[in-house]
Amino acid sequence: MKMKITLFLWLCPALWNHLYSQQTALFQAVIRFEDAVGNKDSVTVGYDPNATFGIDAEFGEAEITAPFDSVFEVRAMSAISFNNTFSKVIIEYSQFIPAFNCHGGPRTNIFVWSKYQPVKVSWDSTIFLNERCLRGSFISNHEIDELTGPFEVDEFPPVCACMASQDSYVFELTQEALIAHYDSIGYDESVAVGIEAEIEGVGNQTIYGLRFKPDWIFGYTPCYWITDVEEPTAAIPLSIFPNPSHGLVKIAGPEYAAFDELKVFDATGHLVHSIAKLKNSEADLSGLPGGIYQLQAQSEDGKRYMGRVVKL
Repeated sequence: MKMKITLFLWLCPALWNHLYSQQTALFQAVIRFEDAVGNKDSVTVGYDPNATFGIDAEFGEAEITAPFDSVFEVRAMSAISFNNTFSKVIIEYSQFIPAFNCHGGPRTNIFVWSKYQPVKVSWDSTIFLNERCLRGSFISNHEIDELTGPFEVDEFPPVCACMASQDSYVFELTQEALIAHYDSIGYDESVAVGIEAEIEGVGNQTIYGLRFKPDWIFGYTPCYWITDVEEPTAAIPLSIFPNPSHGLVKIAGPEYAAFDELKVFDATGHLVHSIAKLKNSEADLSGLPGGIYQLQAQSEDGKRYMGRVVKL
């Protein structure tokens, strides 16, 4: 029997490559869906520095070209997909962000066709809570902040579920419900997560969905406040005023501190400005475009301080 198996694999190199090339992503999680009558489906989302924005078979991605099931089906798609490729598994390309010692992955869109609404979405919250680089992860039914933002993180538009602090959320993903909700908060349907696709026996329809964003607590996330235990290396909160600001800001910590340097990161975690030696704990941000920035200051005794500022 051993000889037969060996010969079969030798004659079928594609199968051999499949068995030995499958990779486990740096981060991945299963998100489960259940409609109002008990039908279930799931997708796997995640990120890895070796992934691409296309179909990566080594991470289990496989393009789906058939029409959506007429009753209930869920598919994922890279937010940076240039050809609208559906798959049950989407592992995004991630980039290491030294400032936060975390990998940053772009958002993933998850499209849900459901005849019977609403839809319950669930996940393992411990995956996100136990990893500080994922504690700010969220799932939402809109793209308001990406299309019309930036917003203060405390004024982040609804509806949004923080995945480290809860393990499920119920979404009503019908056109009527979404339009009514967006209208109630001053927006129109253009902020919805949606795509035109074929439904079996129905034809082309707008399929609405959700946006999944893996994020750390210092990123641009409405879930920045989540933590589990006191971390000895955690940054100390930094006070910034005025906030919002047109340019010149003054920073201060909870106790008197002389700041040695200041680094400024944009909403994606990229370093956009640095000051080697602060004078009077002041920084001039007037040369930066409007948006939300993360300030990271280091005192002369080596302590780190972090805070957000809105640049007008």
